[in-house]
Amino acid sequence: MAPSSDSSDAAARPPTQLVFGSTGLSSLQQEVQQNLMDEIDRLRSAGVNEFVSLPQLVVCGDQSSGKSSVLEAITEIPFPRRANLCTRFATQIMLRRGSVERATVRIIPFSKRSNEEKDRLKNFTGTIESFTDLPGLIDKASEVMGVGTSGSCFARDTLSIEIFGPDKPQLTIVDTPGLIHSETRGQTQADIQMVSDLVHDYMHDPRTIILAVVSARNDIANQVVLHRARTADPSGERTLGIITKPDTAGPEMEGAFVALARNEDIPLTLGWHMLRNRSTEEKEMTFAERNLTEQMFFRQRPWSALTNSDTGIEALRVRLSWLLFNHIQREIPRVRQEILEAYEKATTELGALGAGRSTPDEQRAYLIDISQKLTERCRAAVDGNYESSFFATSSQKIWKRHRLRAVVQQVNTEFAELMRTSGHFREIGGTNDPPTVDGTSSSLDPVRISKQQAVEWVRPFIEASRGRELSGSYNPLLIRDLFMEQSQRWNEIARLHVNRVWKRCQIFLKSALNGLAPADVVEGLWQCYLDEAISARLKWANEELEELLMDKSSVITYNHYYTQNVQKNRIKVLKKQLDTVAEAAGIKAFGKVAIDGTTFWASVEDVLQPNMDDFACEEALESMLAYYKVLYTLTQRVPPEVFPRVSVGLSQRHP
Repeated sequence: MAPSSDSSDAAARPPTQLVFGSTGLSSLQQEVQQNLMDEIDRLRSAGVNEFVSLPQLVVCGDQSSGKSSVLEAITEIPFPRRANLCTRFATQIMLRRGSVERATVRIIPFSKRSNEEKDRLKNFTGTIESFTDLPGLIDKASEVMGVGTSGSCFARDTLSIEIFGPDKPQLTIVDTPGLIHSETRGQTQADIQMVSDLVHDYMHDPRTIILAVVSARNDIANQVVLHRARTADPSGERTLGIITKPDTAGPEMEGAFVALARNEDIPLTLGWHMLRNRSTEEKEMTFAERNLTEQMFFRQRPWSALTNSDTGIEALRVRLSWLLFNHIQREIPRVRQEILEAYEKATTELGALGAGRSTPDEQRAYLIDISQKLTERCRAAVDGNYESSFFATSSQKIWKRHRLRAVVQQVNTEFAELMRTSGHFREIGGTNDPPTVDGTSSSLDPVRISKQQAVEWVRPFIEASRGRELSGSYNPLLIRDLFMEQSQRWNEIARLHVNRVWKRCQIFLKSALNGLAPADVVEGLWQCYLDEAISARLKWANEELEELLMDKSSVITYNHYYTQNVQKNRIKVLKKQLDTVAEAAGIKAFGKVAIDGTTFWASVEDVLQPNMDDFACEEALESMLAYYKVLYTLTQRVPPEVFPRVSVGLSQRHP
C-alpha cells in the first residue's frame, strides 16, 4: 500500500503491472447490460449516490456465517481471513471499466462524525499494487477509523475499494459486519447496536439487493438475518438467500438444508442458492481449485438432488447478473424522477439564497430585503388583504397558517361563545336539584344550582359584610365579592384566549418567513431574534391582560342597562309571585274576571318575604346578576384587532 501522502516514493518506482485475477467475473457482464451499467457508474462517479440511492448488492448475515467468503468468491478478490478482519466495518467493492488497470482505496466517513474527523478520514487514500498489500491496508484503515482504540471494535465508516480495468464489470458489492447475538469480552452492547444500525441502513435501502447469508453449520432458526431481511423487504422482491458451509452440516441436517435450497422451507421470491466455499485448511487454494472442489462436492448425494442453477459460484454470478440487471431496469425511472426532484429542490434553494452576501453591507441589504417582504405579508395578513399568492388557497390546512385575520376572527368567536356558555361560575335555575359536580362534562362547565341554593350561597357573604345598614338591606360592597366569585373563570378563559391567539400568530410568522429565505437563514433568524421577540410580545400581552383583570375588581358602572336589568329581574320575580297569588286565589289567568279583593291581597301578603336576611340575599343576588350581565356585554365589544396586535407586536406602544 502506498499512501497518497507518499507520492514522491510512488513516482520514483517503475510502473508495475497490477496483479488482479478476476477472470470469472466476465460472466457478470452481458452485452445488454452495458448501457444501464454505464449510466449507474456515471451517476455514482458524479456523487449522485450521496443524494439518491443507487442499485447495489449487499452481503448480510450473522457473524461467522461465511459472508466474506461469498464476497471473495463473487469478486475473486482474496480478502484476508484472519480474525474477522474485514467485518469490523462495511467494505464496499466497486468494479469499474477502465482502459488502464488501477485500484484506489479510500474511507467514506460516517455522516454523523464531526467535520474534523471527516476531513481526517477523507485524507486517507492509497493505491494497491497487489492484493498481497490488502491486509496491511485494512489494518491501516482500521487504525484511522479508530477501531479497537476508540472504545469500540466496530466503525460506521466504509472502506471503499475501487478497481478499474478493461475487463471489469460495472458492479458494486458491499460486505457488512456480521450481526452479533450477544455480548462478549471484545464486543459490548454498544457494538451490537452499532452493527445492527449499520446493517439496518443498508438492508432498508429500497435499491439494495440483499444477499442474506446463512450457515449450514447452525440451526436456521437461530440465524436472525432472515428475520431482518423480511422486515426490510416484506415482499421478498430483492432478497436472495445464500446457504454456505454445507460441508459442515451434520447428516441429520442435510435434508433440511436441501429443502431450504429448493425454496420449500422458507420461500423467498428470489429463491435460494448454495455455495461450498474454501475452509480454513483450504485457504491456499487458487480460485480455479476452489471452483473445481465445489463442483465435485455438489455431485455427491444429497446435494446432487439440487439443480445446477441453484448451486455453485458460476451459477450465482449468472443469477446475480440478471437480478441486478432487472433491478436496475425497474429502478432507473424512479432514480431519474428523484434526481429531477432533488435538482428542482436544489435550484429553488439556490435561488432563495439570492445575491452574494460575503460582506457586512451585502448581509445587511439581504436581511433588510427579507424584513421588507415579511412586513408586507404581516400587514396584508392583519388587514385581511389576501390577494398575494402567499394567501391564494382555500385549503383549511393552509389558510389557517396564512390568513391571520380570518384565524383570529374565528378564535375570537370561539372565545365569545366560551364566555357566554362557561364564563359564569354558577348557573342559577328554577329547580331544587342538587348542584352538578364541577368537571363532570368539562372543567369549565358552570355549576347548576336552584334559586334557593343561590340564596344560601349569598347568605355567608351578607353575614360577613354587615356594617351600618339596616336589617333587610345589604352592604353595596357585597356586590363586588359576589361578582368576583361569579366571574372567576373569566381569568382562565381570557388567558387561554390570549395564548391561543399568540400561537396562531407564531404559526403565521413561521409560515410567512418560509420561502423568503433558505431554511438555515430562517432557523438562524428565528433562534437569534424572532423567537425571543415574539415571546416578549406574549409576555407584554399577558401583562396587559392582568391589568384588565384587575380593573374588573372595581365594581362601578354608569351604564343605564344596569338599573334596567335590576328592574327587569324584579319584574320577573314579581310576575312569578303574581302567578302564584292568582293560582292561590283560584284565577287561572288575568282578564276581566271578578275576584274577591280580600282573598287576592291576602294571597299577595302570603308571598312576601318575611325573613329580612333572605330578602337582602335576594336583592343582592339580583343586583350582582344585573352587573355581571352589563360587564359581560362590554367584554364582547372589544375590537378583533386588539389580540393580533397584542401578540405580533404591531401596536404603537410596543413597536
